Amino acid sequence: MRGPWRAAKLVQDPGLSVLISFALHSLAWAGRLKTTAAMEILSAPQLKRLQGSDVLVVDDSAAIRSVLVALLQRLGIAHIREAENGLSAMALMQQRAADIVLCDLNMPGMDGVELLRTLASASPGIAVLPISSLDARLRFAVSRMAGELGLHVLGVLAKPFKEEDLLRALADFGQAPAVRTTTATAFSADDLADALDANRIEIHYQPQVRMIDAELVGFEALVRLRDRDGELVSPDAFIAMSESNGDIHRLTHQIIERSLKQLSLWSRQGRDFALSVNLSAASMTQLDLPEHIEAIAQSYGLSADRINIELTETQVQVGAELYDVMTRFRMRGFGLSIDDFGTGDSSLTRLRSMPFTELKIDQEFVRGCTRSQEQQSIVNSSIELGHQLGMLIVAEGVQSPEEWDVLGAVGCDIAQGYLISPPLPPGDVPAWANSWKRLNAESIMSRAGQESH
Repeated sequence: MRGPWRAAKLVQDPGLSVLISFALHSLAWAGRLKTTAAMEILSAPQLKRLQGSDVLVVDDSAAIRSVLVALLQRLGIAHIREAENGLSAMALMQQRAADIVLCDLNMPGMDGVELLRTLASASPGIAVLPISSLDARLRFAVSRMAGELGLHVLGVLAKPFKEEDLLRALADFGQAPAVRTTTATAFSADDLADALDANRIEIHYQPQVRMIDAELVGFEALVRLRDRDGELVSPDAFIAMSESNGDIHRLTHQIIERSLKQLSLWSRQGRDFALSVNLSAASMTQLDLPEHIEAIAQSYGLSADRINIELTETQVQVGAELYDVMTRFRMRGFGLSIDDFGTGDSSLTRLRSMPFTELKIDQEFVRGCTRSQEQQSIVNSSIELGHQLGMLIVAEGVQSPEEWDVLGAVGCDIAQGYLISPPLPPGDVPAWANSWKRLNAESIMSRAGQESH
């Protein structure tokens, strides 16, 4: 055994072995860190956003904190603070809020899990990156917990980790769209009604490409809203509200109308894309919804087979109304996609009993498929199961060429994520599509081929 792992092999205590192995491995990578390496993973806007952020590093090991601080400083991040435990971290947060918190999980006193829970109450939506030597399932459980608490989870790094792992996790913060996440108290039902009255609903479009040849095949329509100040507001701030106050049907109509109008415009320009549209489960109680959407599609000269209706798995509640609406969508030729597959309960029951034509693997599993054998096994099994049921498989949140390679090798059909493009306003789509056709597809296919050899 050569290199930084050799010293760790000589240490008998398992905990100390992990600590020394992590520190030596990370220091070795810190010495190799170059601007070119960072720029291969981070775009200039992503790096700029990171450099302007305030980062808090929380770990009971001074050596590990030093390694992380050195890596962050070499990225040009100037505002970095350190804490040795959760209590110290929260004291620093009270003095000045951080944008990103990197935290160990297994710490004395307030451990990392309790820290994450406390952060969720004190700073909703803050970006967090847990780092731990715990086993993969425990790390994944922590990630899910943090996400359920409303934190922006950049990933969970396993000790020891490589520089690239840290950079890819931080890239998720650096590429986050400039969409304001607003609490329910800050964005009211009156604000929503005003936005609907004033037609301040916007649709951004995230490209989807076929993995076998990187050809652009369609887009997912993602709703945004502009408040009175002109700022974009995340759907997290208004979808649940619209469901509870009855505005969801009105919102759904505007989303469908605007999305299909745009699809028709692209068709007249010779761009025959497919389009996926997310619908709230609350909309599926409207029994005439299939006929309503079919009428809009026909008014724009669009065939139903170019339109895919997406339902998030966690929202799907089996019942007669849902079976009714979904069956009639399929009878009219629309596609049906189960979104965020793997994040809900009774997934197999839903796949067996409902007429889905597409399965979308949740980005949490996609992100972990290159770092965790367990998560890669889940992705492989999901793809195999979906194909056996005659479904197309879409991977959400693809961020790296390594993820592209792993997904392509096991037969994933379509990829979507920031490796390809962030969601785009409609005016940017034609130029992006031309650029992708001319440059991006060739670049990714070439790089993926090189890295697979």
